[in-house]
Amino acid sequence: MPLAWVEDGKVRVVHPPDGPYPVLVPADGVELLVNGVLREGPTPVKQEDAIELRPLVDQSPGSWRLEVAPNGHAAKLVVRPQVVYRREIPDLPPAAQLKIVPHTRELRSPPLTLEELLEELRRRGICYGVDWQACEQAARTEDGGEFTVARGTPPVPGEPARLEVFFSQAEKVPVEADPEEKVDFRRRFSFTSAAPGCVLARKIPPSPGRPGRDVYGAVLAPPEPPDFQLLPGPGVEISADGLEAVAIQAGRPYLQRLRKAVRLGILPVLEHPGDVDLRCGNVFFQGDVRIRGSVQEGMEVKATGRVEILGQVASATIEGGATVVVAGNVLSSAVVAGGNAAFFGEIRPRLENLHREVANIVAAMEQVTANPAFKTADLKAGIGPLLLLLLEKRFQRLPLLVQALDKSIKALPPEMLPEPLAPLLREMESHFIVSPLSVRELETLRDLREKIKEFLDQPYWHAPGDDADLVLRYALGSVLVATGNIRILGKGCYNCSVRAGKKVIVRGAYRGGEIRAGGDVAVGELGSPAGIETTVVLPASAAARIGLARENARVQIGSCTHRFDREETGVELRLDKEGRLSVRYQTALSPD
Repeated sequence: MPLAWVEDGKVRVVHPPDGPYPVLVPADGVELLVNGVLREGPTPVKQEDAIELRPLVDQSPGSWRLEVAPNGHAAKLVVRPQVVYRREIPDLPPAAQLKIVPHTRELRSPPLTLEELLEELRRRGICYGVDWQACEQAARTEDGGEFTVARGTPPVPGEPARLEVFFSQAEKVPVEADPEEKVDFRRRFSFTSAAPGCVLARKIPPSPGRPGRDVYGAVLAPPEPPDFQLLPGPGVEISADGLEAVAIQAGRPYLQRLRKAVRLGILPVLEHPGDVDLRCGNVFFQGDVRIRGSVQEGMEVKATGRVEILGQVASATIEGGATVVVAGNVLSSAVVAGGNAAFFGEIRPRLENLHREVANIVAAMEQVTANPAFKTADLKAGIGPLLLLLLEKRFQRLPLLVQALDKSIKALPPEMLPEPLAPLLREMESHFIVSPLSVRELETLRDLREKIKEFLDQPYWHAPGDDADLVLRYALGSVLVATGNIRILGKGCYNCSVRAGKKVIVRGAYRGGEIRAGGDVAVGELGSPAGIETTVVLPASAAARIGLARENARVQIGSCTHRFDREETGVELRLDKEGRLSVRYQTALSPD
C-alpha cells in the first residue's frame, strides 16, 4: 500500500515495487519540489525521488496617513500595520494522498515611529491640542486603527434670543377650580385680554459664544446666535431698547412669528358668536366686546371698552367701560356704561363727607379727653357717653349722612357693590345710629376713619376718561346706569332705576321707578294710567321735557318738586332765574 507522511519537515514515502505511488497535494503557502522541479497540484512521488517542501513567507507592508478635518477641529491618524505571514510544515500522519497544509503565523509591527509622526505633525503645522498619549499609542500599535492625535477647541455657540410671553395665545383658557371650592359653572373660562400698560412679552437678548482654536492654533469665531426683532402691531408699542412689547390699548393680544421677527398686536374687539350661557361662561374682557346672541340668566359680561349685544339681556349683569348698546330687550338686569364709576358717582361724595365728619368727631374727642379739666373717671364705661353727647350737640349731621349713604347703596344692585362697602356701612350705623354707647375706645373710631380713607383710595372710583352712553330698545325691572347719556329708543322703560351722568331720552313710556340725570331728561310718556309713582330727579341747571305726564308723576329739579295731579301733555319744566320751578306747555313736544 503506498504511503507518504511528513516527519521533521521531510516527506517520507513507501510503496510497492511496481506502484501504485502515493500522491502529495501541496496547499497554498507551500512549494513542492520533486527532483528539483516545482510541482503544483496533486503529484505522485516515488521513494527514490528527492522531495523538498518550502514554506512561503508573505508580507503586507502596512501604511499610515494623517487626515485633518475640513474645519480644522481634529487631526486623525489612520494606521494599517505591517504584517509578516510565517509558515511551518507540521508533522503529518501517513496517507495514500497526503495534503500538505502549513501552519501560518502572523507577525504584526507598526508602520511608523513616534519620531516620524511628530515630524509629520510639525511639517503640517499642527501645533494645538496634540494628544501625546494618542501619538505614542499610534506609534506602538500592532492592530492598526484610527487615532485622534490632535484635537482643537470648538467654539461654543451663544444662547439664541428668547421671548417670554406673558399671555395665553388661546382666545380663552379653562379656569382651574380649587378642589375644596364649589364649582362655579359661570366662570368656566377666562378670555385672554390685556389692559393698556400691560407688558405682553419680553425679549431676552442673545448671549455671545466663546471662541475656539483649530489644530493649527488659529482662532475659531463662534457662530452668531439666532436673533429676532420685536415689531409692533396695532395697539402695541415697543420699548426704546427693543426688548418689551407693551399694550397701549385694551383687547386680546396676539403674536405672529415671522422669519426673523416677532410681531405683537392687540385685537380690540372680542367677537362672541352666540349666546353667553353656561356653555361658555361669563365674559370678562379688557377691550370691546360684541355679543352676537343673547346674555342668559345669571350670566355676566364685563369689558373695559364698548359692549354691543345683538340679542336680549335677561336676569344678567352687563358692565362696559365705554358705551353699551343692547339691540334687544333688557329684562330684570343691571346694565352699566362707564364701569363701576357710573354707580359710585353719587356714593363717593357721601363717603367723602362721612370721612370728614368722622375725622372731625375723632379730633373733637381727642381734644376733649386731652383737656386737663376732663375727668378720666367719666370714661370707665368707655367713650360711648362722650360720643353720644357730641352726636346730639355738635355732629347731628353725621347720622343723617350715614342714612343717606344707606339709601344710595340700597338703590344699587348688590352684585355691583364692592365687598368692603356693606360691612363698612354696618359699622357706621352701629357706632353713630344704633348703639353709640357701645363704643368703648377712641381707637375704634380712628380705625373706622382709616377704613373709610382706604376704601376711597381703591380703584372703584376711577372713572373712564370719556363719558359712556347706554343705548337700548326696551327695559323691564332693571337698573340702567351710564356716565354719559341714556337713550331708550323702543317702547320704553317699566319699573326701572335709571341713572345718567348726562341726558336721559326715553322715546316711549317710562312707568314706575326713578330717573336721576346730570343733564336734561326727555320722556315720551311719564307715569302710568294706574297712578304708579314715577320720579325724575335733575340738577338745578337741567330741564325735563315730557310728551305726556300721567297723574302722580313727579319731577324734582334742584330742591323744587312738581307732582302732576292730572294728565298733561307737552310739558317742559326748568328753574327760572329766581330759582323757582317753571312749567310751560307746548302743543307738540318730541322726546328727542
